[in-house]
Amino acid sequence: MRGVGVDIVELRRIENIRHLDRFVQFILSENEIRQMLSVSHRVQFVASRFAAKEAVIKAVPEVLTYLDFEIIKEDGKPVVRFLKPAMWRYRAFLSLAHSTEYVVSFALVL
Repeated sequence: MRGVGVDIVELRRIENIRHLDRFVQFILSENEIRQMLSVSHRVQFVASRFAAKEAVIKAVPEVLTYLDFEIIKEDGKPVVRFLKPAMWRYRAFLSLAHSTEYVVSFALVL
């Protein structure tokens, strides 16, 4: 095991972001932005991706930025896809949960 990370995001904080479009461009890949545009609960989508990315960044033993990887869905489950070939040696497992007020994510990196 290389690392673990956890993060929690309050949905209200995402709702209150003045320039959500700029924030989204800072944290989401183009593929993730396309996914966001196809869902009806965009605030929850952004909050879940932000929590997931923060958890992964905390778990990986190297410096990562939000755009070095993306969170995709495979078989209904969140999957981490590293975009930099140097990061392909890692495997990341991710869990997401949400309520009406919070989103929480847990990441395990091997």
